[in-house]
Amino acid sequence: MLQKQEPYLKKLTDQQYEALTQDELRQSLKELYELKKDLSVNEMRNKLKEIERNRSLLVWLDNSAIANHGDLVCMVTCLYEPAVFYVDEEYTALTSKTVNIQKAIEQPEIYFIARSGSSDEEQMLYSDTRLACI
Repeated sequence: MLQKQEPYLKKLTDQQYEALTQDELRQSLKELYELKKDLSVNEMRNKLKEIERNRSLLVWLDNSAIANHGDLVCMVTCLYEPAVFYVDEEYTALTSKTVNIQKAIEQPEIYFIARSGSSDEEQMLYSDTRLACI
């Protein structure tokens, strides 16, 4: 998943963040609706790094019983965030390629399907795993 998403990431180095002026930092945080009053330049820089370097994952779980067998289905995907990934127009300007980046990022990456037997003991084996996931 990380390798597939890498071309779409806004990857600023620490040196690039250090080179941003106070006005550039303020403008970037304002565009992300994260500008707070009384932040120092270092606090703004760290806040911007935190926002632009963190991805959110969506985990979908479904437990159901079919024909007295417990079934567990799990899917994981990354949520598209314009602060982390390029928007389509930015990517096109950089590469001359037209890509629906949100679609590429949010495409499910991991499927996990498991099935237990029909006995109560076998079906209860999923409880600890499910609680650990939650």
